[in-house]
Amino acid sequence: SEMCIRDRLEDHLATLSNFKISAFFQDFETIIETWESTLLKVSETLDLLLQVQRQWIYLESIFDSQKQDSESQLTGDKTRFHQVDKRLLAYMEEINRKRNAKDCLTKEGFAKDLAEMSIKLAESQKILFQLLEQKRKNFPRFYFLSNDDLFQLLGQSKDPNNVNKHIKKCFEGIKRLDIQPQPGVKGAPKTYEAAAMISPDGE
Repeated sequence: SEMCIRDRLEDHLATLSNFKISAFFQDFETIIETWESTLLKVSETLDLLLQVQRQWIYLESIFDSQKQDSESQLTGDKTRFHQVDKRLLAYMEEINRKRNAKDCLTKEGFAKDLAEMSIKLAESQKILFQLLEQKRKNFPRFYFLSNDDLFQLLGQSKDPNNVNKHIKKCFEGIKRLDIQPQPGVKGAPKTYEAAAMISPDGE
């Protein structure tokens, strides 16, 4: 686990620090400094990996919510995300297979690749937030919704009944809308009408 690796790193780095103030340090200087450099690289790469994982988890949940609607109002930068997703999955499969923190986290180019993935994920998140801001400017009541709520609402735009999950946050005096499907032309998209507004008192 992460905590297990961090505890080991702290213990080993503390041991190396003690060696450096030893009277015999010069006899083992090269070995000690090599191990210290290796352990610091493991720590730095682990931080990067955890950062990328946090970014990935957040964005994956957003893009996953868009799968239900092929014509989602909020498609976001899916291509960029899927490129990172594929690269990250390959690394995680390798880590799971090798189960050796030092070898995996000091792999040549891994830290650099993680840093690039983090930048791309941050760019995807920025694009999504810009799209949300535009939606809120078009309909200011959306400012009452959290980012996660708005992502969910826009990702399920084909089912207007999902509006009722969030309507109370947008309009204090409305508990839900009575949404009725309307007769339409065969083959044409379904249409709906809000037949009534129901208050918190049921009126």
